[in-house]
Amino acid sequence: MGRVQANAGHWDEARYWCERALQQDLLLTEAHFLLGLLHNQEGDLSQALGAMKRVVYVDRDAALGHYWLANLYRDLGDQARAHKSLENAARLLEGLPEEAPIPWSDGITAGRLRYIVRRQMNGQ
Repeated sequence: MGRVQANAGHWDEARYWCERALQQDLLLTEAHFLLGLLHNQEGDLSQALGAMKRVVYVDRDAALGHYWLANLYRDLGDQARAHKSLENAARLLEGLPEEAPIPWSDGITAGRLRYIVRRQMNGQ
């Protein structure tokens, strides 16, 4: 429900549903991920960073979480951590088939995300 509300641009309702889901289960990685995106959308990089850290803490294999963590670190001026998070994302994407869907990405494939990560790692 949180994702539906976020996709409709209803940020407060999306946050409500994510927080409600996390009250039931603090390990719901997708709820943490969506909260991170919502905070980022609102310009609250500190809260977004905290949410993305929870994503990769709960699911170390969340390549998209590592990717977003890299973007947040970059936006906060921490290039070393940004690069490390990109390396983590690249490592997790290595063994996935090109057309494998990435969870929570609305259809981005492993091949596409791998391409994006490589470009960012090369400074493009």
